[in-house]
Amino acid sequence: MKRLIILAVFCAVLLAACGSTVTRTVTKTAPPTLTFKEPNGTACITRNPPAGGECVREAEPKNLTLTAPLKAPAHQQCADWSQWQGYYPETSGLSCVMIQAAYGENTEPSVYEQIRDAVQHGVPYGVYDFGEPGVSGAYELETIRRLAPRASLGYWFDAEVSGVFWRSCEFTSEAQNEGLKIFGVFSYPGGYVAGGGTHCAGYLWASEWGVSGPSPFGGYPSSAIKLWQYSGHGDRGGVETDLDLNEGLIELGKPAPPPKPKPKPKPSRKQLKKQLTSDLALRIVLRALEARHNCRNPPYHHPMPDNRAYEHACWGAWVPQGRAVDNQIATIEKELR
Repeated sequence: MKRLIILAVFCAVLLAACGSTVTRTVTKTAPPTLTFKEPNGTACITRNPPAGGECVREAEPKNLTLTAPLKAPAHQQCADWSQWQGYYPETSGLSCVMIQAAYGENTEPSVYEQIRDAVQHGVPYGVYDFGEPGVSGAYELETIRRLAPRASLGYWFDAEVSGVFWRSCEFTSEAQNEGLKIFGVFSYPGGYVAGGGTHCAGYLWASEWGVSGPSPFGGYPSSAIKLWQYSGHGDRGGVETDLDLNEGLIELGKPAPPPKPKPKPKPSRKQLKKQLTSDLALRIVLRALEARHNCRNPPYHHPMPDNRAYEHACWGAWVPQGRAVDNQIATIEKELR
């Protein structure tokens, strides 16, 4: 009987344990907001090809670790411009802009006005081509160079859709062959490597959202990253805009300081003596001219010519040249002691 009671108690405890449920909290990550919507409601970042209407969705961020919007340091904020930002986007607060000049071999309709606007507001700019499948990367470089021959922040290949990642090196190899100073590839982690992208010549414009800093990919070193697109949903003047942080691109675009002149070699003693002889002879000639034309030692005993030629000869040529020769003679004699 005792055994039956113990067994019954044990079963009651066991059933209570088995009947309990464990509640888990599942955190869902909200899908990324897309850059714009087509008139029919389809959300996408571009069309492939643009005239065809096939929607290209925006790459999803690798992770979402930031809890507050990233604020750009002073003089570091940059932005991407294309026709989706309008022909005259807001320039205030920007230190640089990257302007879409073409998609494949097609001219972006807003490029000329946007370049003109950037120049008028003193904002340095680079240009990029949104890579299209079936178009040579080298040809895409030539297209945007023709459209923007004076882009101080260089020329970039936008690799975002399948069939173009491997063409990145075609673009940068051509830029390298042409001796361009600033050029590179725009893309995002994961998609670039998965699509066949590798380490190319030039720099990297990394697109990586929701992280504290950009990471190199495709075999690029960290030092290759010169611009970081950290958000695709910036609000500038009521228009959604891709935002970037300068990682050294602006500095690359600054003109190099002029080279310092090479110091002249110190003249030999023989050269100094030769120069001294020449200076002494010149001083004799100048003093004779000054005495003959009363350029020195006033008061004068007869009227002086009142014309510009006389004033120029005396006080614009002979007297100042004589003073310079006197100083040079004193310097050389000091060197020869």
